[in-house]
Amino acid sequence: MAIAGWRLTDVDTLGIRINVSWDPGRKYFLTMDDAEWGEEPLPEVFINIRRNKKKIQCQTLDLKKLSQRQEDASNEIINRSDLVVRELQKFLRGKVPQLFRISESVAVLDMIASFAESAIISRWVRPTYSSTLAVHAARHPILDSVSWASGSARAKVRRQ
Repeated sequence: MAIAGWRLTDVDTLGIRINVSWDPGRKYFLTMDDAEWGEEPLPEVFINIRRNKKKIQCQTLDLKKLSQRQEDASNEIINRSDLVVRELQKFLRGKVPQLFRISESVAVLDMIASFAESAIISRWVRPTYSSTLAVHAARHPILDSVSWASGSARAKVRRQ
């Protein structure tokens, strides 16, 4: 940033401490203690002079130019960023159906992977079917894991 490394060449010879401050309305300005300056008039290099209680606030023409350059650069960045975002939106609008199919496929794949992981961890078994339908000690694996996680006593008893 140009302001951070900026040297006040016309003011360095004054021998007083000067701080660079920023305000959204005034942009960059200089602040110095009124007590250090005294009653002497300020040099002509200072413009837009304001005296507050114990401080003097002012600007120089070079400082105003740097503030304007920074504002122009910031506006240019915002304009270019807006243009890039609009072009990206325009490009992606034509790709929405493909993106939807991809996201749906990823979601199904995630669900299958989660079921497989749960089956391995919980040692689920695949049922066998024959001509007779008899269900012994059957539990729904997903409901069982949900009630087990909630800590219900009934699930703990069934689990043992």
